[in-house]
Amino acid sequence: GDINALGNLFSQLALNLLNNLLLMIGVLVMLWWVDPRIGLVITLVAAGGLLVVERLRRAAVPHWEQLRQADAELYGFLEERLHGTEDLRANGAVAYAMGRLLEQLQRTYAAFLRVRFYTAGGLMVPLFVFGVAYAAVFLLGDWLQRTQGLTIGTLYLVVHYLGLLSGPLWQIVNEIQDLQSAGASVARVRALLRIESKIRDRNYETRDQET
Repeated sequence: GDINALGNLFSQLALNLLNNLLLMIGVLVMLWWVDPRIGLVITLVAAGGLLVVERLRRAAVPHWEQLRQADAELYGFLEERLHGTEDLRANGAVAYAMGRLLEQLQRTYAAFLRVRFYTAGGLMVPLFVFGVAYAAVFLLGDWLQRTQGLTIGTLYLVVHYLGLLSGPLWQIVNEIQDLQSAGASVARVRALLRIESKIRDRNYETRDQET
């Protein structure tokens, strides 16, 4: 699971994230070109939304690590017990094995719920961002129309460009959520590589001393 997540990160995720960021920047540039004041407001709202998503990503990585660990322990437990079903029946340990399985499932489900909490929080960010952005555009547009002579056509163009932001922003949120899983995979692989064997090869050490 960890290796597959990292493979997706290096093959697709980084490229998709870059493409959506460039598209989002292009739309923001057009909004600045239409009206700098509206462009500034939308840029600040979008940047704030991305900042919140990034904070959620960092907070979610440890919980993704716990979920990956719980999954690994669960499947390892199942593999061992399935290979030893005859011994479990012969020793009357079926009830004990089922109790241990229930404990493993509870730990895995608890870790899954914590991960889903951060995932749901990330999915709420685009809704909040566009709610604030549309409200700001209509309020600022109404004021500019009454005081600065902003035309209805220009306001419609701004709303249209704002709608174009929805696709890239949703895609960026999805990619950042994939980064949560990939970040947990990187941490687990690093932890695995830091493990040092306590078994020493005496023949190898002897050859080192001789050289």
